[in-house]
Amino acid sequence: MSCGHHFVDSLRKEYGLCTVCGTARSKSAEDPYVIYSDDYYSPKHNRSTIEEQVYNVEVHKEHGITKNDFVIDRLKPPGFNGVLEIGCAPGSLLKRMRVFGFDRIVGIEVDQRYEPNIRSICGDGPELLFGFFPGITEETFDKPKFSAVIALDIWEHFFDPKDALMECNRIMVPGAQLFLMLPLLLPGVGLDDRFFVPSEHVYLHSEAHIRELVEEAGFGSINLDEWTNGHNSVSAIKL
Repeated sequence: MSCGHHFVDSLRKEYGLCTVCGTARSKSAEDPYVIYSDDYYSPKHNRSTIEEQVYNVEVHKEHGITKNDFVIDRLKPPGFNGVLEIGCAPGSLLKRMRVFGFDRIVGIEVDQRYEPNIRSICGDGPELLFGFFPGITEETFDKPKFSAVIALDIWEHFFDPKDALMECNRIMVPGAQLFLMLPLLLPGVGLDDRFFVPSEHVYLHSEAHIRELVEEAGFGSINLDEWTNGHNSVSAIKL
């Protein structure tokens, strides 16, 4: 069973720290329906614009590789039933997925007002869904559809990460690959201050806890890697 958590006060007063697994949880995370509904990708909220996001994933390099290339180099799905990206803005990874030959490319984003921005980058090929995961896929897909599910820099935002992982499993075909990128609290490795955002980053998972969650959701062959500080990757295969 995954950690039941016993949170105590930590040096980061806005976060509690689990004495069992080392995961941190925000004490003041806000309702996601409020956070992601009002010009989220806007400088006035001190967040990257769509254009800045494209630069961040397609041009900026860490250890000699861009973020999207880091993901693509590690994406090895068996077969090509389809690929789903949860939190697909700015759309550049959806565009890159075409080279794999997936018969269906689907992206999920919260706010439909950004559809023109995403379309301008990914084109007309990918299918776009707008709403909150996992509710949006529970409404849309009644059986396994995907040989790859990708979620970059969003898992720390989930109030119920286990429920979200179970939904990933439900919509994936056997042998499909799950690929997450998220900030992990690792022994002896400090996270940059910018990842401690209590209003949005609900959980900062420890390695032990994310492994337990992924295993309990029905995945194996779990592999952890790192693009750069706070951008750790978790790759796993649906059993």
